[in-house]
Amino acid sequence: MTNASRRALLGLCLAASLAGSSVATMGCSTLGPKGSEPDGLPHNGTGPYRDLDADETAVRTPSGAAISIGGTTIDTAMVASDGSLFYASATVTARPMPDAGPLDDAGVALDAGVALDAGTPDAGPAVVRLPGPDWSQHEARSVHRSAPRPPTGLTYGAHSPGFEPGTEILTASQAWEGSFVTDPWALVRGDGSVLLYYAAEGGIGVARASSLDGPYETESAPVIAAHDDAVPRRPSVIDTHLLTGASHPYLMYYEESGVIRVAGSSDGVAFAPIASLTLPPMPARDDRDGAELAVGGPAAIVVTTPASRSIVRLYYESRRSNGNVLLTLAASSDGASFEAFGRPVVEERDRRFPSPAVIDERISLLYQWSPEGPGTSEGTIFVGVAPGGVRLAPEM
Repeated sequence: MTNASRRALLGLCLAASLAGSSVATMGCSTLGPKGSEPDGLPHNGTGPYRDLDADETAVRTPSGAAISIGGTTIDTAMVASDGSLFYASATVTARPMPDAGPLDDAGVALDAGVALDAGTPDAGPAVVRLPGPDWSQHEARSVHRSAPRPPTGLTYGAHSPGFEPGTEILTASQAWEGSFVTDPWALVRGDGSVLLYYAAEGGIGVARASSLDGPYETESAPVIAAHDDAVPRRPSVIDTHLLTGASHPYLMYYEESGVIRVAGSSDGVAFAPIASLTLPPMPARDDRDGAELAVGGPAAIVVTTPASRSIVRLYYESRRSNGNVLLTLAASSDGASFEAFGRPVVEERDRRFPSPAVIDERISLLYQWSPEGPGTSEGTIFVGVAPGGVRLAPEM
């Protein structure tokens, strides 16, 4: 089958699914068949992911961004079941000056320069991407909620990949939170109420609201507290009622000290740690990948496969010995024992904080943090689609 034929077939699948028709698909294991490389049909929307372009997101700059707000650095984000984007961000208060060292890259002033390469003059147009924003140059981070921005002429029900600038819904207000809140994860319950999990200086907390519109009221203590030098981050919570053999009605996956841990809860508010997940290291594809040193940044979602099985897809970061970060995937039928995918689901090596959203049983989106520009402290959220041959905008 040619690439054009694949795109046409997957376009028909998308059109049929958006219209509510059933699409025949092959059965699969927990993760499904991996398909052929490089252009084989991916399996049930788990990857590899292709970045969407500006026509698909209706967000013009930068291309592929799910949201872009001038003068603001986006930290982390997730899409709730209603289709709204919850994200943490902070306004930039200062920007780094161009380096004062010798330039040898045709006069480009904003480059890696002396500050990032131990005094060595620039080697050319290549740049260094910072591992994360410099939050000392920002106001305190807070949590926002955004409405979708559907592309002209095409909608996706509750899941449009691009978003309007949001409204602030949560700031640091408790002593244990310190000066910021970040890493939001919203769980919308059957009665419309919301549990909003987040990270702060003292651990992971939860805020409650009777509806998505808020207001959000925080608990006076963290649900997973920091201890010694271990500070939990990136909470991701699932309702397990569709799973077979889950140990608790709610499971939280979070990062602590370079591993992914799981905690359980009967009500979604009081959590108790259960264990650390055992995930085999992802092998390097080539020398540029480096060896896996740690994992983190988990984001879980419960999906129903074409075979009517409910499984947990857990996306996470594989942090490598050479400073690269690769995004990968594991899956589980009970939320405890995971089958690792064993390779990246995103080609780029500078993406972090994956967060999935499912359009239907075949097609999914993956939101990922990435530096917005080379050599800066800024970042934003980019969005990809799997299968990569799906086009989320009308053909011109």
